[in-house]
Amino acid sequence: MFFKGIIQIRLRVYSTKTIPKTYQWYYRLIPSINIDETNGKVKSIADIDDNNKSPFTAFSLTDCLLLESQFTQRNELMNKKHSLKHHFMKRSLNFKDKNSLDIVYLKKMDLYFCDINKMLMFPIYWGNNKNNSSFEEIYEIRRGKWVEATSTSHEKVVKVDGKKHESKSIKMNINKQNPIPSFISDHVETIIHKDRSFLKEEKLISIPDLSNNTKKIIGKVFMPDENTMFFIPREHLMIYDNLLTLRLVKENVFKAGLRKFVKQEPIDSNLIKQLEEEKRKEDKFKKIHLSFCIHGIGQTLGSKYEYVNFPKTINTFRTSIYNIISELEKEKDMHDNVKLQVLPITWRDKLNFDHPTNDNNLPSFSEICPSGATTIRSLIGDIGLDILLYDDVYYQQQIINAVINELNDKYETYKKHHSNIEIEISLIGHSLGSLILFDILSDKKYYQKLNFDVSNFFGVGSPVSIFKLIQRYNFEKLACNNYFNIFHECDPIGYRIEPLIDRSIANVQPVAIATLSSPDIIIDKVKNINLINDYILGSDLIKNKSEIPNLKLDGKLKESHVQNIYKHNSFGRVDFVIKSKLLDLDVINALSSHVSYFENLDMIRFIIQKLLTKKNKLSLEESIKLNLK
Repeated sequence: MFFKGIIQIRLRVYSTKTIPKTYQWYYRLIPSINIDETNGKVKSIADIDDNNKSPFTAFSLTDCLLLESQFTQRNELMNKKHSLKHHFMKRSLNFKDKNSLDIVYLKKMDLYFCDINKMLMFPIYWGNNKNNSSFEEIYEIRRGKWVEATSTSHEKVVKVDGKKHESKSIKMNINKQNPIPSFISDHVETIIHKDRSFLKEEKLISIPDLSNNTKKIIGKVFMPDENTMFFIPREHLMIYDNLLTLRLVKENVFKAGLRKFVKQEPIDSNLIKQLEEEKRKEDKFKKIHLSFCIHGIGQTLGSKYEYVNFPKTINTFRTSIYNIISELEKEKDMHDNVKLQVLPITWRDKLNFDHPTNDNNLPSFSEICPSGATTIRSLIGDIGLDILLYDDVYYQQQIINAVINELNDKYETYKKHHSNIEIEISLIGHSLGSLILFDILSDKKYYQKLNFDVSNFFGVGSPVSIFKLIQRYNFEKLACNNYFNIFHECDPIGYRIEPLIDRSIANVQPVAIATLSSPDIIIDKVKNINLINDYILGSDLIKNKSEIPNLKLDGKLKESHVQNIYKHNSFGRVDFVIKSKLLDLDVINALSSHVSYFENLDMIRFIIQKLLTKKNKLSLEESIKLNLK
């Protein structure tokens, strides 16, 4: 928590004129199979075997201070407890909530928390591995007191050799380092503290394998001086476990197969300016506009295929938002003191539809499937079953309740971690997710269960209108300020909403979302030539082209149209279309257009502009003027 001129970190308070002794901390994504099920930590072998792994990324200085402070306090308390001789004295130091020692909620990366006992980082708002997915988002964290000596470049110069007459040094890129696993450095430093002879003689320190209860080791460490550490893998011990070879290593003559780590200095206190800059950027935000994103069908595939993983999709969406915002910062009609944040809401993993009713005498879906074409049947079941279930009143209620519960839970959790700032909420629903949100916002008994008011509702690739047309729905105002229906013109699942509000607007073009790509003149000419569709589908498949409805969108928007739509969106329109690019022809792009909305930069830019606009509520006169100019 930040105050003017002071940084408060957990129990300790530091002046911004000085910072405590702090090392750089790092993180990287790791596969869940690298986690030891017995202790929840990274497996010892996997921890030191860094081949083909993603590189580490440096935490911000703000988050380094948080981690270092908690790490130091935890070690001090644990050491104090171990030093006590009597059991009753140790018991007096027990904490009721062990998480108070282990868990650190980050400031800059505020969607994550770290467990400094397990040295792992997890998302706060998504991911719990209930489906045993191998694509769970887990990060390893390391304290950069010791980093691997490489030839990368940058700001910091670290002395490699202990001898004063040798001037060899190596440039280190502080943002991209490979720190040694903490269980190795902690073990080595503990032994050196007790026995300094390991620094004076050619002696090796054995590193135990913490992943099991055996006496196996993963390797040994040789320290020619107190600033240098060589890790010797187990398979190379036969070469290096002798006095002669270790002397050659010490003289920097022979070190094949070894990994060299050098001791780092704490973060330079001169970086206080960096800390103040981080604080200044954070303090400029007066409000957070939080958007919850709700997925559509097929998310059970997320436990089988990484590219269907919705939290990962929203991570990409969030990154694109940050990148585009930095380009739009100079636009005068947009707030620069509002922070945008997006979080995924997953509901499919909260439900169990193995038995489609409470009657256990009925078979499950898997039991009615024939043995042939099992892969495609399973795929259709994972995708299509969601639609069938939502069409059933009983399961529709379950799904809606699951979404409401998830929305409220994530909102309350987020508010708890951001209690000192105003939070505004918008909802983004994709495909079936937009229909679920529509049903919530159109029914008083549902939207009154939400713990927050909804500012904007974005339905993307939405089948709402086809469902509501079949249901003969009488269109009423939703429980939100503005309703945006966004669809790609090639998307076979996305339909218009405005004709349900006012049928006379059916022949009026929807609003085209601005694109930063090339003009559409060539595209329109190509699309008017039906040779491509004939070539792909075969002319026999489309003999009766005259029977295919082709509504001419040559109508003119009238003032009455804007008046009828105004209560649903104060900007005077609801339908917004993403125009095709040069090669996004109907048949070619139909399926990909429906699943790639969160990657579409034109749509992302549009959403940002609507969320950050300084005037998000127009008067009717302003709306008419905007649309009929």
